[in-house]
Amino acid sequence: MTAAHRSTARRTKLTAGAVVCGALAMGASSLPTSGAVPQPPPAAASTLASPSSSIQTPAATAPAAEARPAAADPARRAAVVAAPPARAALAKAAAVKAAAAVKAAAVRAAAVRAAALKAAAVARVHHSRVFVAGDSLTVHAKAPLAAQLRGRTARVVIAAQIGRYTSTGVRSLNTTAAKRSRVWVVALGTNDGASPARTRAYVRQVMARAGKSRWVIWVNVHRRGYSSVNSALRQLDRAYDRLVVIDWDNLVKRHPNWLRRDGVHTTTYGARMRAQVISKRVLTLAAKI
Repeated sequence: MTAAHRSTARRTKLTAGAVVCGALAMGASSLPTSGAVPQPPPAAASTLASPSSSIQTPAATAPAAEARPAAADPARRAAVVAAPPARAALAKAAAVKAAAAVKAAAVRAAAVRAAALKAAAVARVHHSRVFVAGDSLTVHAKAPLAAQLRGRTARVVIAAQIGRYTSTGVRSLNTTAAKRSRVWVVALGTNDGASPARTRAYVRQVMARAGKSRWVIWVNVHRRGYSSVNSALRQLDRAYDRLVVIDWDNLVKRHPNWLRRDGVHTTTYGARMRAQVISKRVLTLAAKI
C-alpha cells in the first residue's frame, strides 16, 4: 500500500471512530437520570389522545371496590334468610283465600238449595186442600181462619157447629170434601165429658181414616177437669207420626184475655189468635206433604 493509501485509510478510520463516539454520546444523553420518570415518545402520547382511547376496557368500568360475595353482604344475607318465611306467608294467604272461596261457593249452593226447597214447599201448600171439623170455638174463628188459608192453599172447607160433640164431628171426615183434603183439623171435645178413654178411641179412629198420606191436627181442650184428656192427647201425639196436637189449653193459660168470662169461648181477639195458631200449623204441615 502506498503512503497515500495509508493516509486515506487512517483518515477514514478516525472519521468512523468519531461517528461512533458521537452516537454513544447521543445515546447516553437520552437515558433517564436517577429518579426521573420516563416520558413516552410523542407517537405514544398522540396515540393515547386519539379517539380510540375513549373505549374503556372491562377493568376500567368495574367499580373501584371489588364486589363482595352475597354471604358477606348483611342486607343480601337478610334477604336470603327472609325469603323462605315470605314464601310461606304467601302460600298460607293463598290457602286461606282458596278456603274462603270454597266456603262462599258452598254458602251460595246452600242458598240455592234452600230457595228450591222453599219454592217446592210453597207449591205443595198451594195445591193442598184443608178440612176443618169443629164446634162453637171454630165457629167463632171461622172467618179469620178462612181468610188466613184461602189464597195460600187450594181449598179450605170448615165444617163447624155450635154444641157439636166429637162423635158427630168425626163423621164429617167421611165427606167428599174431607176425603179430597190432605190436612185435617179436628177442633172438638169441648162439649164432651172428660173421658180419656173416649178421646183415645176417637183419635185412633181418625188416624185410621187418615192413613199415611194425611196430616191430622188436633186442638186440645181448655176446660176445668180436662187435664186427663189433654194428657191422653199428648201421649197419642208421641205415638203417631202424622198427628200434631196444638196445646190450646196452655196458650190461653198464658193469655187469659183471649177468653170471655165463661173461661171457654173466645173473644174477638182470641178467635183471631186461635185462627192464627191453627193456620200456621196447617201451612207448616202442608209444606211437608
